[in-house]
Amino acid sequence: HVLWLLPSKHSCDAMKILLEGGWFPGGEGKVIQVSGSEEENGKPAQITKKVRDKIAVADRSITLSVGKLTTGVTVPEWTAVFHLKAGSSLEAYLQASYRCQSSGSINLRNGDRKVKTNCFVFDYDPDRMLVVMGGYIKSHKGIGSPLEDRPNETFPKVVFDDEKSGHITLNV
Repeated sequence: HVLWLLPSKHSCDAMKILLEGGWFPGGEGKVIQVSGSEEENGKPAQITKKVRDKIAVADRSITLSVGKLTTGVTVPEWTAVFHLKAGSSLEAYLQASYRCQSSGSINLRNGDRKVKTNCFVFDYDPDRMLVVMGGYIKSHKGIGSPLEDRPNETFPKVVFDDEKSGHITLNV
C-alpha cells in the first residue's frame, strides 16, 4: 500500500484513469483518490477511516493525493511514499515521508497479517532528496551528541539505483 503525491487534482484524475485502465504496477490493485473526490469531504480522521476501510479489502493499493493525509494522520498500512511533485519545503517533504513510517501490519493474500518492518520513500528528483536530507542533518546539529558520534540508524538510509552501478548506498 503506497501513498503517491502528485502536483494537482488534474494529475490525480489522469493518474487514476491510467492506473485503473491497466497501468497498475504489477497487475491489479485498488486506486484511492483523496484529491477532489468524495473521500476528501470531512475531517482528516473521517478521510483516514475511509481510506483505511478501502485498503482493508485490497491486496495492494495506491492512494493518490496532492496534500491530503500528509500531516497529522496515520495510515499504518502504507509502506511507501512516492514523491511525484516538485516544490516541497523541508517540513512538508519530511512530514509526507513520515506517513509510511508508522508501525502497523499488512494483510497478506493468504489472509494472514504481517508486521511492517520497513518503509520506503521514493523520489523522482534525487537532487531534491539530497537537499532535503542535507537540511535535515543540518537541523539536527547541536541536538544531543555530535553527528559524528551518532549511529547510522539515526538517519535514514539513502540509496540510488544507477543503471551502470546498481544500488549505491550513501552514508549520510
